[in-house]
Amino acid sequence: MSHGESRFDRLLLYGTGAFCLAAMCIFILWPVVEIFWRSLQGSQGSLSFEHYRSFFQEPRTLRALWRSLYVSVMSTLIAVTLAFLYAYALSRTRVPLRPLWFTIALLPLIAPSFVQALAFIFLFGRNGFITRELLGLRWDGIFGATGIICSEVFYVFPQAFLLLYATLRAGDASLEEAAQSLGHSPWTTFWHVTLPGARYGIAAAAFLVFSLVITDFGNPAAIGGDYQVLATEIYRQFIGLSDFPMASAVSMVLLIPALLAFVMDRYFSRQTFGSISGRARPYSGRLRWSSQALFTSFVIAISAAIVLIYGTLVAASLVHAWGYEYRFSLQHYQFPTVGGLSPIWTSLKVAVISALTGATITFLVAFLIVRGIFARLLSFAIFLPAAIPGLVLGIGYIFAFNTAPLQLTGTASILVVANMVHFLTFAVLVHLANLRQLDASVSEAARSLGAGVTRTIAWVIFPLNWQSFLAAISYLFIQSMVTISAVIFLVSPHVRLASVSILQLLNEGRTQSAAAMSVLLVVVILAVLGMLQVLNWLGRRMMRQKTSSPKYCVA
Repeated sequence: MSHGESRFDRLLLYGTGAFCLAAMCIFILWPVVEIFWRSLQGSQGSLSFEHYRSFFQEPRTLRALWRSLYVSVMSTLIAVTLAFLYAYALSRTRVPLRPLWFTIALLPLIAPSFVQALAFIFLFGRNGFITRELLGLRWDGIFGATGIICSEVFYVFPQAFLLLYATLRAGDASLEEAAQSLGHSPWTTFWHVTLPGARYGIAAAAFLVFSLVITDFGNPAAIGGDYQVLATEIYRQFIGLSDFPMASAVSMVLLIPALLAFVMDRYFSRQTFGSISGRARPYSGRLRWSSQALFTSFVIAISAAIVLIYGTLVAASLVHAWGYEYRFSLQHYQFPTVGGLSPIWTSLKVAVISALTGATITFLVAFLIVRGIFARLLSFAIFLPAAIPGLVLGIGYIFAFNTAPLQLTGTASILVVANMVHFLTFAVLVHLANLRQLDASVSEAARSLGAGVTRTIAWVIFPLNWQSFLAAISYLFIQSMVTISAVIFLVSPHVRLASVSILQLLNEGRTQSAAAMSVLLVVVILAVLGMLQVLNWLGRRMMRQKTSSPKYCVA
């Protein structure tokens, strides 16, 4: 704690820190404890492990476990390989139009996870454009493991790409240049220098992707068919069979690989950036024209596949009957069975509240950590939500907040809280990255002039943290708009969200209406992100004008 702070400021800081810790215990730990407790409730009302025994003895649930592991491992291998080659092409070669390819790679981030599954159904399903129109086949093979893996690969591709791109950009090029100066071929240099140098980043990306795939509900629900995985088995036990203890037991089983994958991801992420030298500089060498052409073709192919996914959704939403009658029609934009456009507006309101409130709370948490207020406890607590699957968190909220004193189920409030908690980790890290770069003398100068902690935050710290605040808002808004796992159990007939309504339309067989609502959802997200970019530009302009005014030029 810095000197010069009043007793009131210290009490305020420690009181706020204690409140944040208490809130995290209530909204993070308590729901998980509730799930574990429910999983131990035997048929006779006593504590028992019978549901865990049933899980490992019943062929259906055990098969769901092995299938989850299978699709997760296969998706991880394919996605990380493709993402590494894509990141290598953009960071280590002279591929033209790199900003365009970079932007296209991030498109899956602004859509629900099952958008990829929808596109694959339209392209390769029984009435798929490629399978039926071009190849003349009536193929159902896309439903099951094949469809889940293909959909998951494109769903997790941006996350793996961003991590690997940062790893390769931060690598020291002098090692590769030294290897080539010694006469080694580019291929030998790649295998013996580049790849080993990126091993920690590759491992971190692999565990991150594995965690995302094994906990994803959208893609298996949309294209899995009868191919049950753990996520869909939890839904079946909870909604279909109303077997809450068994659903809790399956949730705890799913939590174990998700938690292990998260821990390993954090470990290798620290190893990745802890091994970067301060003298490291990006690689700027040239490849042979044949290698350059190969990488350029690969980047174009992956980008074209991503664009094809979203282009297919737009096309499917605008034709009368996909696979039969391709004339223009807007009939699929009416959504009579889910309440019209109300789910879009409800999602927008919930996402805006979640983003604004969440960005403010995570800013305060990051500020407390930087100031050393319960820093270790808060630093540990902020990573817990990232290790808890959305389905597990949603079930925990049903159990924990279904009765007094915190009866939130059936309201929009529980959706806001679930969104803020589920996506808390990254938002806090965004604020921490910026706050730790601020010179401590800035706040010290404000306090020496008599400003209290609240005024220092409002007039000094927050304006300097404006861009990271907008970044946190953008992240929380996008995730709140597209999430499905964390809210699938929390919606009610009075509070419908667009992502859940899309899944409902898909289950009703209205795949083109599901595509139409997905398109509207992406359009709304892009519109809000555009507004945030304008606010960011205006904020930077105001700061430049403010710092160049005569008041700031007086000695």
